[in-house]
Amino acid sequence: MLLTKSIYDPKETHDGTRVLVTRYYPRGVKREHFDDWMQELAPSNTLLKLYKQGRITSKDFTIQYQIEISNEDVQQAMFKLKQDSNVKNVTLLCYEPEGKFCHRCILKKVVLSGCLKPKDADYHE
Repeated sequence: MLLTKSIYDPKETHDGTRVLVTRYYPRGVKREHFDDWMQELAPSNTLLKLYKQGRITSKDFTIQYQIEISNEDVQQAMFKLKQDSNVKNVTLLCYEPEGKFCHRCILKKVVLSGCLKPKDADYHE
């Protein structure tokens, strides 16, 4: 099963393999708090900046992020997540609290569907 949560939430047994999907290392987090760090699955600095500055909507962010993760290297990382989540729990981690708009929810949907196109900008679970 593929799950999502904030890196700042407590580590729980049912999380399974915890995968950090951020570009930068989170402040105050020890390396033991996650199992793997897949920076290639994080949105680009430019895209994050545009969204955080309010210069693009969440829908535009979703479309651009899906375009960014459509390259072959990222596809291989997503395939690994999909395979792993078929046999055990895998939890995608980033900074945002659960329930807030976040790329990890988009990533989860893309990984599980395997065919989400940029025009399909609904990121909610």
